[in-house]
Parts: sequence; C-alpha cells; structure tokens
Amino acid sequence: MVPVQSFLMHFNIPFKLKGERNKYNKKYRTLSYQIISCVSWLLLIPLKILDIVGFYYLVDVLRRLVIKTRPLSPFEIEEVEKVFGKSLDLTKVRICENSWLARIGAKSTGNNHIGFVLFRTVNFTRPLSYNNGIADMAWLVHELVHVAQFKYLGVQYIYEALRAQKNGGYSYGGLKQLQKSKHLSEFNLEQQADIARHYYQALKTQSKNTIILKPFIEEIKEGKF
Repeated sequence: MVPVQSFLMHFNIPFKLKGERNKYNKKYRTLSYQIISCVSWLLLIPLKILDIVGFYYLVDVLRRLVIKTRPLSPFEIEEVEKVFGKSLDLTKVRICENSWLARIGAKSTGNNHIGFVLFRTVNFTRPLSYNNGIADMAWLVHELVHVAQFKYLGVQYIYEALRAQKNGGYSYGGLKQLQKSKHLSEFNLEQQADIARHYYQALKTQSKNTIILKPFIEEIKEGKF
C-alpha cells in the first residue's frame, strides 16, 4: 500500500535534508530550514501513522456528506487525462466550488480567488468556467497534482505545499531550469504542480515546449514526487 511505503520513506528524510527534495531552492536551504525540517519530520510521524489506517480517506468521505461537491465532468476527465493518463482514479475526485474554506484562505492571503486540495477534494472559491480559454482547466490540472501528491506522499503533502509557498514559491526557473534538471523531485510541491499546469497549456497551444516538460509529467504519473 502506498501509505505504508510513504511512511517507510519518511524515515529517509533526516539523511536527505540536503538531498533531492526542493533542491532547486538552494537559497532557502539555510541552517534554520534544516532544523525546522528535522522537527517537522518528528511531528509528522503520528500523522503519517494515520495515513496507514486510511484515516484521511475516511475524513474526506465524511466531509463530502456535509458539503456540496460534484464529480469531474466528462469534459474535465477527458482534458486532465491528457496530463495524468490513467494514473489517477478521477472518479474518486470531487470538486467543491464556492468553498467557504477556500474563501477564508483567499481572504487570509489577500487573493481574490484560490484553489486548494484537501485529500481528494479540490476546493475553489468560485465555479470553474471553460468558455473563455484554457486558464481554468490549467488551474484544475495544477490542483490535481496535489491530489496525486496525497496519493503517493500521504498527508505530509499539505505541510510541504504550504511550506513551499514560503520557501521558493511557484516559480521553477522556466524551461532553462528544466533543461538543467533531471528529476521532478528537485522542485517543491507547488513548482511541481505548476510544471503540470504549463504542460497542459503547452499541449493546448501546440507548443514545442511539451518536449521539455514531458519527462517531468511522466514522473508525476509514476508518483516520483
């Protein structure tokens, strides 16, 4: 089971604090960053034990009983499979539009609209629209990468994604950096999601940039976060 693998992999973290994860953001890998990483590693252990027993999947199902969600539409499934293939069970993913949690997040961060993933539910501050270009579908692709990260990393994806916003942000250095990099894991979790967003945009615009982006998309499919 992936949660068990994720739990066992967790014990490699103290030995890889200067390793591949988030390697691109060297300037943020200070001594304080390493100390916080080690403390966080310890605090995450009990949370990852709950991963093994499927606690967060249960929370996700129960939450859907009290909030309004919808499944992905046939059109959405067809489009996002251009990025993820069959690596995600999209029938298990739900969309919560006009999410009050997302609105709280938007207000606290000073944004008009945000999306965030809680386990297998993607929360948006507004309904998605596909009438005016590809922006919202690309946004959905970005968020679905976080669903995939939950599948392979367990609940620690929440902590790592939030930390990524402060330690490196969303910019991964563009195509020039991708040409220098070997693996998806060299980037933080938000940068990984934006690589997928840009791949989808490149596909829809028939850009040759898909050639550079594609190896990283293959690693997303394989869960090599």
